[in-house]
Amino acid sequence: MDVLAVVDTPSIKKYVFETPHLVDIEGASALLDRLNRIELPKLLAETDVQTVYANGGSGQFIFRDSTIAEAEEMLRRAEGLYSEATNGGAALAWAAVPYEGSYNAVVQAAFAKLRAKRDLSAPLSAESFLPLVKLCEACHSRPVSQLYRIPESIWLCSICATKRRTAHAIRHGHDDTRFGLWYQFEDFLGYKVSRPQKLPDIADRIALIYADGNAMGRRIRQITTPEDYRTFSEAVDKAVREACYTALEDLVTGNERSAEISASILLLGGDDLVVVVPADKGLQIAYKIGRTYEELTHEYLGDFLKRNGMGTKLTLSFGVAISRHSHPFEYLIDAAQQLLASAKVRGTNINPDDPPSCIDFHLAQTTSHVDIECARSHYGHLGTEGHYKPTRRPYTLEDLEILTRVAAHLKNENYPTSQLNALYESLFSTPAQAEMIAREIWARNKDKARKALRTAMEMANCFSPLPWSPEGDTILSELVEFYDLLPERPLRGDNSA
Repeated sequence: MDVLAVVDTPSIKKYVFETPHLVDIEGASALLDRLNRIELPKLLAETDVQTVYANGGSGQFIFRDSTIAEAEEMLRRAEGLYSEATNGGAALAWAAVPYEGSYNAVVQAAFAKLRAKRDLSAPLSAESFLPLVKLCEACHSRPVSQLYRIPESIWLCSICATKRRTAHAIRHGHDDTRFGLWYQFEDFLGYKVSRPQKLPDIADRIALIYADGNAMGRRIRQITTPEDYRTFSEAVDKAVREACYTALEDLVTGNERSAEISASILLLGGDDLVVVVPADKGLQIAYKIGRTYEELTHEYLGDFLKRNGMGTKLTLSFGVAISRHSHPFEYLIDAAQQLLASAKVRGTNINPDDPPSCIDFHLAQTTSHVDIECARSHYGHLGTEGHYKPTRRPYTLEDLEILTRVAAHLKNENYPTSQLNALYESLFSTPAQAEMIAREIWARNKDKARKALRTAMEMANCFSPLPWSPEGDTILSELVEFYDLLPERPLRGDNSA
């Protein structure tokens, strides 16, 4: 009898992002990448096993001529492998079911069993039981176990020490397996690149980009053979990695002998990614990743998708949270997740079966927790003509192209920013008052400025009546809030900036 097994890494993002230090994040991400793509398949290969896929923290395997008991014994060993390698920081969840019936039905049964097992597990928190011990100076949640002396002395728990040790081994070339996201990026470039050690090394203001694939669950449920599943998952993983590397290559400075980059890849694989870049590069990097991913999935999977009724390409949704580097990292990650969820809703509302790539973005002005829904709660105004909101977010990639064209035009025409600020402030009146104030500002402008503003707002379909579109939204909020962060050259659909 054959047995189908599915595995997952619960709370993978909590493990990777529980500290704000790039070195710990890099170590955690690299360690999980090696376990998932190298060590786990290697261990299971001791039996007659077919690897359907193993990436992005999850995997699927078929044990040939095995009993459930034999498969579960191997999976328990794999669970122990994860626990030992991460010092208990990350766990491997798994489920195994007899491979009887259609592949699709068996996969759904395995995932249902996996979800049930995960729901029954409740992780314990050490600090709840040991309130008087010294806590780790990295995660601030577990008791310390050692004084880690490289590069400076710091008290760490065993989990954080393992992450840091892994990162230092990679950074200083003490590991010859060339695993980890930065090695893969360097392989893509064909040369070594010096990367930032800490968030301030990237920029004073940073953009955290969080991306995830659209409608992946629905598409996966349409796959009927393990061979097709492998083809699909490997192509998606390859496309998201290459799209990320292609976009980040634009940030590399210097030459092949002394190349540097002001960016950090925090998580990459499967159908999602998390990267940090300078704030003024955030939107254009996200845009290029999205466009490149669409092109690559069309190239790698176009015929496959069309044959299976899944369209001709895949798309991503993006959440881009922008703040100063000193903003609490956990708050920044949370804001990006909220923005990602918002972008996904926009895409689904446009086309539930084939959502387009969408992006939502927010500029955090304080160091407190950001609640995106609350921050935008005052954006809705009921006017006599229907619902108005002084924002167009979340954007499609086409919307973002328009926004950058508008900004570039106004900058080229030297349109006064004081006038833009006055237009922006008018949005927080009633819709009718905003229209009246905007028309008055436009009328007071000199001929050149008046023409520049009209041309710009007509590009965004927000001139009749100014500042609203026929749908009752406007780009003015994004235009003013992100004016200095938008690229000097408009983004274009040919994937060039």
